[in-house]
Amino acid sequence: MDAERVLDGELARTIVERHVLPPNRWVTDVHEEPAGFVVETDTLPWIVRPAEPPFEGALVVEVLRGYHVDPPPAPVGVAVVGGGTFALSDEDGFRSFWAAGGRSSDAAVVAELLAAYLSGGYRGFVVGSDRTPTSARRAGQLSGVEDCGPIEADERDGHLDLRFCSYSVAPTEDGEDRVIVLRWEVDAERDGPIRWSTTQLADLPA
Repeated sequence: MDAERVLDGELARTIVERHVLPPNRWVTDVHEEPAGFVVETDTLPWIVRPAEPPFEGALVVEVLRGYHVDPPPAPVGVAVVGGGTFALSDEDGFRSFWAAGGRSSDAAVVAELLAAYLSGGYRGFVVGSDRTPTSARRAGQLSGVEDCGPIEADERDGHLDLRFCSYSVAPTEDGEDRVIVLRWEVDAERDGPIRWSTTQLADLPA
């Protein structure tokens, strides 16, 4: 994978044109700001920046449409692999990423990518993650959720069974934030397809 490639204005433009711009819309300008590369279009600007913290072994870029939204909606995640770009926020895009080189990712990275970009409208975080550690308060809250333990990965003969939990903070219609907890079951072949399913375990007050 292209872990050593650096995000620049040309790549930011390509990602916006390929993965977020609707038909018959176009980029008008690209410039760099502290928040990332700002890709101006004929409708609204997009912020393009590397994922922070980075994902081990891969260049993952995030595309956001606003600065000050709380809780922020999930960004569009894009992986750069082998000269191509793959939308991780789209199930088919994630499967294409897997086929193009993502299948070499460590189990923990697979869990982080699925949770971050395919948890729904708001970013998901892996419970017990070393990459984005859970606060003590949130960890205490999640400890009471049944069947929500640390990552379990079983790999043999090129087959990966992966189980983990994730949580995301999402607002309700009445403005109250809720914590949505999901259980993931992943079944993947290193030389074949990847499949996953989720089960909602809890809906908690934030």
